[in-house]
Amino acid sequence: DMMMKARSQYLPRAGLGLGASNNRQSENALFRPPNIPLQESAVSTGGIASWEPDFWSTLRNATRVEIYRAEERAADYALAGLSLQAEIAADYFALRGYDAQIATYAQSIDLYKRSLGIVKTQFAGAIASALDVARVESLLFGTESKLAQAQGQRQVMEQSIAILVGMAPAGFAIKPVDDLRVATFTIPQTLPSTLLERRPDIAAMERQMAQANRAIGIARAAFYPNVTFRVGGGFEDEGFNLVKLVNSFWSYGSAVELPLFQGGYRRAQLQQAWSAYRETEDRYRSTVLNAFREVENNLSLTKQLTAAADRQDAAVGATLKTQNLTTELYQGGLASSLELIYAQVATLQA
Repeated sequence: DMMMKARSQYLPRAGLGLGASNNRQSENALFRPPNIPLQESAVSTGGIASWEPDFWSTLRNATRVEIYRAEERAADYALAGLSLQAEIAADYFALRGYDAQIATYAQSIDLYKRSLGIVKTQFAGAIASALDVARVESLLFGTESKLAQAQGQRQVMEQSIAILVGMAPAGFAIKPVDDLRVATFTIPQTLPSTLLERRPDIAAMERQMAQANRAIGIARAAFYPNVTFRVGGGFEDEGFNLVKLVNSFWSYGSAVELPLFQGGYRRAQLQQAWSAYRETEDRYRSTVLNAFREVENNLSLTKQLTAAADRQDAAVGATLKTQNLTTELYQGGLASSLELIYAQVATLQA
């Protein structure tokens, strides 16, 4: 709307008018000339048109400013949509992470229940002590508590996704899975910097700089004369017999405004426009550099965390092997319950 409003200044402005009046003077009016009718009626109709030629690109720059502002708003809208999509993706991935945690806790709880059964059997045969039973029960109950917490966090995350997609939480559900499925992909080591032009925040900032640039042109045009042309005309009659050449009237003219002395006001406006442009230029440069930093940070994290995830998989395999061997040793009486619990806790943490 603002862009169309500014663009309309290019075209001439025209309007129509219709007027009627009925006047009566007092018979005893002071200094009333003789033979003047007491009552007088008049009807007039006419039109007026004006046009301001854009000699110094004032209107053109103002129009471009509004166009750039509209494009900036479009970039802000795209940024809001991208942020919403990113939030949904992050929440969904976090929900699948809770699914994987819940599955891990459930597997551990089954294992701890079997271990508790073994310890109770040994306790009944006077092989294990009540301390061994208490240790295994503590591990089992603590893991069940963590399972309940993870289930609650999953429900909260599921409700958050429901709100983001515009649905009521009560009627929204995502079926859980038992593992965390991650797509494997390779990011090129070299990415063209032109990809950053797709970022809405950079596009919006660049449009702000373009607006500031056009504002300099508007401030500079204020030093030159402002020219306006006007044309008006119509018909006027005492009755309603208007369409006669003798009842016509018209006028035309032009106006030129040239600033001579304003105490440095125009120059101050121009300097302010230049200062605003330099500020916007610095913020644009900062936005681009921050975008480079974010890309570099995430590329570095992606590379290093991928290597860390591979090593963590190896650590899980090692702790599982340690847990199984410790369980066999405990059943054979060659390991203590404390060693068994340490192995199980290490496996769960891994």
